[in-house]
Amino acid sequence: DRDAAAVLVACCAAEATYNPYYAALARARRREAKEFGFALKLAGWDAFRPPSERRPAAAAARRAANVGKLFGALLGADLPLCHAFAKLDGRAAASDDYVRVAVAVALRHLLTAAPDDVFMEALSKPPGAAPPGLTALGAFVRARLKPPAGLDEARAKAWRVREKR
Repeated sequence: DRDAAAVLVACCAAEATYNPYYAALARARRREAKEFGFALKLAGWDAFRPPSERRPAAAAARRAANVGKLFGALLGADLPLCHAFAKLDGRAAASDDYVRVAVAVALRHLLTAAPDDVFMEALSKPPGAAPPGLTALGAFVRARLKPPAGLDEARAKAWRVREKR
């Protein structure tokens, strides 16, 4: 399952444009096998790290956007933010363009496209101290995430409500 999750993330990242098929496939496989959900979480931790090899800027941005959209679509009850970003390095989120784009795209998807119940499930966290990645994520959101331009009135209202939570 770990290899399958890693391949799914790598294939999604390599697409010319984001293909929602990968998120649908991941959700279906996660429903069938709980182990796949754990493997997907590990693949996500790897996906939100700076890449080990340098790519042309356009290719790196495309890969980061695809990874962000994939994990943005997977956030929810089975993958809350505190788990998805548990291993997020605050320095990388602030300084690495790939990580910054991937995280911003994932959060924008959660804030603008996710239904309210999915949004609230994604914010759920286990009792106890927040993982370091979630603390880094909070600082990242305050510093970097702005409402996207061109939202219709309903989505703009949802964004404002969510900013207050």
